[in-house]
Amino acid sequence: MLSFLTGLIGALTIYSGYAKDTLFKLEAPLNYTLLGLFLFAIFYAVCAWGHSLLAIKIGDCPILPKSQEAADYIKLSDESDRVEYIYNCYVGTIEQLSDVIDEKSVNLTYAY
Repeated sequence: MLSFLTGLIGALTIYSGYAKDTLFKLEAPLNYTLLGLFLFAIFYAVCAWGHSLLAIKIGDCPILPKSQEAADYIKLSDESDRVEYIYNCYVGTIEQLSDVIDEKSVNLTYAY
C-alpha cells in the first residue's frame, strides 16, 4: 500500500509537470475545477500515505515482564500464585496489545 501511494504521488507530480500549461492556467471555470480536483487528489493521496506510515510505525508495544524480580517471584512462589501471576501478566499484556492493534487498524482504515 505504501509503495503504491508513493508511486501515485510521484505520478501526480509528473502529471503536474507535464500538464502545467493547462492545469495552472486559470482562465476559464473548467480550469479552476481541474485545478481543484487535482489539488484534492494530491491532498487525499498524501493523507493516505501519512496514515499508512502511522499504521506501520512501531510505537509503545506492551511486553511481558522480563525483569529479574519477576523471574525470582515466579521461581520462589508456589504453584497457584505462579499460575495466577503468569495468567495476569498474559491477560494484561494481551489487553494492552489489542488496544495498540486497534489504533493501528484505525490508521490503516483511514489509509484505504
